[in-house]
Amino acid sequence: MTSPTIVLTVDGTLLTCTGAIARLEKEFSVLPPGTLARVLVNDVPSRIDVRAWADRKGHQIVHDARQGEAFELLIAKGDRPGA
Repeated sequence: MTSPTIVLTVDGTLLTCTGAIARLEKEFSVLPPGTLARVLVNDVPSRIDVRAWADRKGHQIVHDARQGEAFELLIAKGDRPGA
């Protein structure tokens, strides 16, 4: 069994939470369902906001862990229209 390939990485560690979500929204929206994105954020509120965004859009968090000073989230794009 092969692991899914991460096709998009959004480094939100130097962005505001809103900036990281806006970039993720823009770049993720043109990709097909099932696409895997990696998002890095540097604080708990940003982590919570990214998780809430994913839930609202019908995406699935498949990994969420602290990686050094940042949190790494892997998000599989959902197949809901507008996701």
